[in-house]
Amino acid sequence: MINYTKNFLTRKENLVYVLLFIATYFAVFHFIAKSPIFIFDEGSYSNNAIEMTMNNDYIVLYYDGEPTLYNTKPPFVIWLQSLFMRFLGMNELSVRLPSAISAVVVIIALLLFSVRVLKKQIVGVVAVIALLGTLGYVKPHVVRSGDLDAILVMWVTLYCLAYLTLLLRKNTSTSKYVLLTCIGVFFAFLSKSSAGLIPILGLFICTLFSNKKKEILSNKYLYIGAISVIALCIGYYLLRDYHVSGYLDKVLFSEYSRIYENVMPWHTQPPLFYWDILVSLNHFTPLIYFLPTAIVLGGFSNEKLIRKATLYLTTISLSYVLVISYPDNKIEWYDAPLYPFLCLLIGIFIYELFKNIDHFIENKKISIVIQILIYISLFAYPYYRVVKRNLTEHKKIHEFEREGRYIRSLTKKRSDITDYTVLMETEHVHHTDVAKFYMKSANYEKGKNISISKYLSEVNAGKTILTCQASKQDSIKTLYHFSIMDKLNGCELILLKEKK
Repeated sequence: MINYTKNFLTRKENLVYVLLFIATYFAVFHFIAKSPIFIFDEGSYSNNAIEMTMNNDYIVLYYDGEPTLYNTKPPFVIWLQSLFMRFLGMNELSVRLPSAISAVVVIIALLLFSVRVLKKQIVGVVAVIALLGTLGYVKPHVVRSGDLDAILVMWVTLYCLAYLTLLLRKNTSTSKYVLLTCIGVFFAFLSKSSAGLIPILGLFICTLFSNKKKEILSNKYLYIGAISVIALCIGYYLLRDYHVSGYLDKVLFSEYSRIYENVMPWHTQPPLFYWDILVSLNHFTPLIYFLPTAIVLGGFSNEKLIRKATLYLTTISLSYVLVISYPDNKIEWYDAPLYPFLCLLIGIFIYELFKNIDHFIENKKISIVIQILIYISLFAYPYYRVVKRNLTEHKKIHEFEREGRYIRSLTKKRSDITDYTVLMETEHVHHTDVAKFYMKSANYEKGKNISISKYLSEVNAGKTILTCQASKQDSIKTLYHFSIMDKLNGCELILLKEKK
């Protein structure tokens, strides 16, 4: 076994892969469960997953014991979270592990596509390095939290690369890759509904550019697969509407009317919003500045395969940006599916750049030094920036996360405290999502008796109260004799005695 490991690591390409997956661990997995549940939107999904684990209903999503119309997305991600909860418990790791694993799948897909289709290992390696340093991808709400977007990115990447394999490879089974693409489209839909369908426009345009268009568009399995996907998607909507009256109307409003109607005025953004965040929020800096050069170098490559790949990747990326930029409502994580394709373009950029360096610089040692310096200057800081944020993200506390964090702390450190009420007044019921996640987890797994109330008048004397809101703390101290049992970050655990 020792000799096998030694031989494996002495092979250059294998050592590169080992280093990539070590880098993946620190960018994606390290400290992934350290931050308590995030309020937007991980808190909502984690509550759905807990209730699915308790009630075993895999079609309808529940919140506080009732079918919910707040989360209208199909349940694939919730299925995965519920599955992990059954094995690992109702905790942050179970909620986030599906997202983290999806990042590994994307990385493997990029490497396989580059090696087997483009025949250029360096393209895949660079694409992975670039992706691991992309703040728009390796962040909470994508691969660092239990939201829907990481799984969406995985399925979009898989089905787009499957289709590009069909377009780029000779002697490829059209029927096989068309059906694989359709399967990926359906699972992308199951992950985040209509968002999973957006890249289809780019793939259609790529088909029109391809010399395989006649072969593909005349293939009966394309239409069998497309009709099957449409039927399955509509079938899911009808099935859930059958179980929860009003679901279909809610989906049509929240999912599809946003194309032409401003359904979320608080998320109204200008047309160039996604370009702005690529730069201003450092989602893809500094690599964003090299994309035009990447497209030019790849588009004018002396290798036909690279020229075609550049055209297709650019088409998918541009069409995706145009589609998500059209509605008035824009949110900063909607650009997440872009990054694997942009990173492949960066991989092509480095491949073409290094090829030219090798051509014009005859001294191999100087050429290698220049290439190493380019790697360091382009990729070292973005990766460092991602890892640094991962180490500090648990220190950020949103106003609506404080109670949940305190419940988590008490559950871990104070086994003697088993019965208390969380006093938390909010304008929206889902602002209590983090507190409810930890309440349900502690009650179900630890046998606690924790409840949540909005008003002090709902709590009787003799009860223990957890509150982080200063106004509630002041009311208690004004109206009751009390004793403070515990404190954390401005939150207090208070035993109510008799009224004054």
